[in-house]
Amino acid sequence: MTLGVASVLRESLRRLATGPALLLLLAFAVVQTLVALLAGPVYRIVPDAVLSGSGDPFTLTLDPVPVIGLAVVCVVAGYVGLVTIRVFATRWGVVEREHLTRGVAPALANWLVGALVVAVLVAIGLVVLIVPGVFVLGALLLALPFVAVEDANAASALRRSWTATDGHRTTLLGIAIAVLLIDAVLFAVSVVLATALTGSLAPLGLFAGAIAVAIAFVLLWIAMARTYASLNGASA
Repeated sequence: MTLGVASVLRESLRRLATGPALLLLLAFAVVQTLVALLAGPVYRIVPDAVLSGSGDPFTLTLDPVPVIGLAVVCVVAGYVGLVTIRVFATRWGVVEREHLTRGVAPALANWLVGALVVAVLVAIGLVVLIVPGVFVLGALLLALPFVAVEDANAASALRRSWTATDGHRTTLLGIAIAVLLIDAVLFAVSVVLATALTGSLAPLGLFAGAIAVAIAFVLLWIAMARTYASLNGASA
């Protein structure tokens, strides 16, 4: 696959529609929904504020139980992300035992540390100006694949991603923007669904919103995997 915005996006969307990707995003959505039902959400949506466009549509809940629930979701997201990238970085949706079990604990620890560092750097870039934030995301797009596929530690993965993307950062900037735009739409859908379905339909709204969020994350992870495969000459 030639590295390009259109080719990576096309290949990522094709793989998003495969059985393994659908199972992974469904599993992630189910966990999100169960945690929200059992522990309560860390963020609560205020329907009137969303519909009117005035006031703060979100309220932050810092009670211990929701925060613990968020931690559980983050760990599950890390594991699903690891598996997703391992599956789609080398072959067309072939799930092997090693994808699920190889070095899970250290890989997950490095994954979460790496993801946190990337998130902080991107956030700083977004505060300064939108373009630097997305540029950093593009330049570090391979960090998590290096952790997932090659068992690199977080520091090494971040350094290697910066080096490996040299000469391709404009393209990676385009890939990051394209995926983030799709993800923004999906996150907006999740908010609308959670807002519209209340009362007895609230659990359905939570699940529908969780599906939208899961699609957004899995698409991002697949795009990382396909970018990694392209720059490493994989033909999968």
